[in-house]
Amino acid sequence: MELADITNFLGMTNIKKEKSRVAIAQTQAVSPREDLGEKISLYAWEAISRPQKALDKKMIRTLIIIAVIFSLIFILMQEFLLVVLIASIIFMSYIIRATPAESLRYELNTHGVSYAGTLYYWYDLSRFFFKNTAGAEVLCVDTISGIPGRLYLTLNPGDREKVKEITEKYFDFLESEPKTFVDKAYDSVLDKISFEK
Repeated sequence: MELADITNFLGMTNIKKEKSRVAIAQTQAVSPREDLGEKISLYAWEAISRPQKALDKKMIRTLIIIAVIFSLIFILMQEFLLVVLIASIIFMSYIIRATPAESLRYELNTHGVSYAGTLYYWYDLSRFFFKNTAGAEVLCVDTISGIPGRLYLTLNPGDREKVKEITEKYFDFLESEPKTFVDKAYDSVLDKISFEK
């Protein structure tokens, strides 16, 4: 048993033993970019960059109380860097919530996926699935390279079937989101803690 097998099992890495269509295309002598031809737009839409869900006041109050209690404990332990870490997390989450989501143009074309002005080629993408986040439908596309590992494209109502029809021609569709060991542990903890009324 190798270290890669253990990390793959835990969901820390995602090493595939089988060759996908993308891996076969990359091993060819000719660069895939040379065979692409003319870029033709297949489908384009405009949507917000990230779906946002409004937090209710009870949840905000609860999180602030938890942060204050932990900060006081860390101050008594003289762990001031952890207090700074908690304060920075609160500050960043406030800034992200306060900043309105901008409108982006998304495009599927014969070369790949155009997202926020950057073109990701089809052979650099491996699989896709749909996810509901904060009441909006999101197309999640996994990339082969590590950065970014996954693209999140917000869809408008009614775009799902057209987008699915186009992307299924180029790579695999997953019925549900792939969950790693960390995702499953996070979900189980979140199920035990409920901020709902």
